[in-house]
Amino acid sequence: MLWPTSNCLRRNPRAANKKGVHVSESDSVPQNIPQATRWGASHFLVVGLLFFFSGLSSLIYQVIWTRELVFVFGSTSFASSTVLSAFMGGLGLGSYFAGKYCDRMKNPFLWYGILEAGIGVWALLVPFLLDAAIPFYKIFWQAFHSEVLVFSLVRFAVVALILLPPTVFMGATLPLLARFIISSLSIVGNRVGFLYSINTCGAVFGAVTAGFMLIPSLGLNLTNLVAAIINFLLGLVVYLLQAKWSSTLGIAKGRSGLGLMDPVSNSTESDAASSKVKEKLPRGVFWTMIAFGFSGGLAMLHEVAWTRALLLIIGSTTFAFTIMLSTFLIGIFVGSLILSRFVDNLKAPLLWFSIFQLALCGMGLLSIHVFNYLPYWNLVTNATYWDNPDAGMAVRFALTSCVLFPITVCLGAIFPLAVKICTRDLEAVGRSVGTLYSINTLGAIVGAFIAGFAIIPAIGSEQTLLWACVGNGIIGSALLISFATQNMAIKVIAALVSTGLVVWTSTAPSLWNLRMVTSSQKTRRLLQIEREPFKTLRFEDWLKQVESSFDILFWKDGMCSNVAVIGFKDKGISLLTNGHIDASDRPSDMRTQALLPTIPLLIKTGAKDVGDIGWGSGSTMGYALLFPIKKMVCAEIEPAVIETSPFFHSVNLAPEKDKRLIININDG
Repeated sequence: MLWPTSNCLRRNPRAANKKGVHVSESDSVPQNIPQATRWGASHFLVVGLLFFFSGLSSLIYQVIWTRELVFVFGSTSFASSTVLSAFMGGLGLGSYFAGKYCDRMKNPFLWYGILEAGIGVWALLVPFLLDAAIPFYKIFWQAFHSEVLVFSLVRFAVVALILLPPTVFMGATLPLLARFIISSLSIVGNRVGFLYSINTCGAVFGAVTAGFMLIPSLGLNLTNLVAAIINFLLGLVVYLLQAKWSSTLGIAKGRSGLGLMDPVSNSTESDAASSKVKEKLPRGVFWTMIAFGFSGGLAMLHEVAWTRALLLIIGSTTFAFTIMLSTFLIGIFVGSLILSRFVDNLKAPLLWFSIFQLALCGMGLLSIHVFNYLPYWNLVTNATYWDNPDAGMAVRFALTSCVLFPITVCLGAIFPLAVKICTRDLEAVGRSVGTLYSINTLGAIVGAFIAGFAIIPAIGSEQTLLWACVGNGIIGSALLISFATQNMAIKVIAALVSTGLVVWTSTAPSLWNLRMVTSSQKTRRLLQIEREPFKTLRFEDWLKQVESSFDILFWKDGMCSNVAVIGFKDKGISLLTNGHIDASDRPSDMRTQALLPTIPLLIKTGAKDVGDIGWGSGSTMGYALLFPIKKMVCAEIEPAVIETSPFFHSVNLAPEKDKRLIININDG
């Protein structure tokens, strides 16, 4: 065991004794680490149970805040991105600052309880603070009439400030508990990995209970209160356990008051601490940290792109988002739980870190291939279990698991490996965990933003997933070549694999059959009419039906949704958003689209200003502009929908060419 002092004899007391130097027990053991030598399994499980409920309450808040921000931003990507960015930003800041200071705290466990209670207090204030900010938004808009992007950024800044305190507290909890429970470097991977996995398990239950039970039955405000009560109870339990364990385990023995920092006991320890700050990290550790940051960004590329892709299969309901989030978290929980049991016994954790990055690449490519078959499985299983809504929900969960579970298990396994590689100093456990978590979170913030607002709109979900897999492959190969092995043959193979991945992804055609993917929601609606033929339908027969029924005229992953235009063989074209038909040029749809503006304008003669929410095929705008109005404003949330207008010019009268039309890209 490497005791972190500047005295080499205290680093290795056995070596000192061989030289005839007497080393006392007090010299060989650090004096200012939380005493956990008399811990039993029950004590550690109690801490894990507390952290389970901590994760549960955190995800309840995330679901609640996402719902509440719909009233601020509308149903846009900004709503979910704001919560996600503020959430991860707070977690990153909290873990960084907690990691920086918790190694000098007298009682990190008690501080954990204080922060849990603080989360509950602030969470109760969040709904009132969000409501209080609404007048500011109105004043700002009326005073400056900003562009939508500028106005959204202002709202983002205000909301981020409101959500920052509780999320900072949440981020600080893992380094504090890691510092509290670690008494030896030989168990750091196991215990921190277990904490991470059990917290993620709580997050799964939080997402499920919030989305499926609490919010539908209690509403947002009461659900928020339930989560706050959980935090208050956590704070109370920690306080009571602190009082009990102080006498039985020697926690903070002989110290009074809360106290933020431990006093430096002597100049030797002070010099040791100073020398450690100046000491450079080993290159392998440094590049593992960098790789872990990029891995966080790539993880968000996987999550955001798969979420967008799976909406085409299982639909874009609130339950669908909950299912996908839960599946993602379950995989991370399983991966981190399994690896935490073995990571401290691995002789080459950096090698395994590289292997799991390569496995992530392989599992990701396999999932992209499997995605082609999900529409067929979705159709057949829904036809079989149509009358059982619970079975239908299970089908969606199973389909999501087919593509997400292998990826997320690998993602979960990476965290305990990174902790084991980078934690080299027992007195700096909290700092190591906090730094790692903050680096990974920073990468995740960047990945989440560029995925939704830049990469997916530019190259689409499929290419985003492919390049995310390539990124994981490059990380694994680079670490394997540089640090993880001395075997030249393995290094050459790793270099060839990463190079081949880049070349293949740059030149390969689409792996997805867009007809199959596009037909998923459209075909599932046919089950309302007839289901028996689909129960025994063979995949080959279904594929022939799909490929002979329509052509893809337009396909684009926009900032908010996937948009497609399909042309049927029996004539007629339809607009689809996230797989659902929203408009068409068929007579049944055209009657609605034409009469929608005509009847109000015939009743309200002399109307000059007209507003419409949603572009659709554009026919509503086209017929409204036939009247002598001065201005028409259309609010459309997805810019890609506007791009489909030329396909409907035969029926929509090309409204985008009329100067009286103003298109506002925003939620209605």
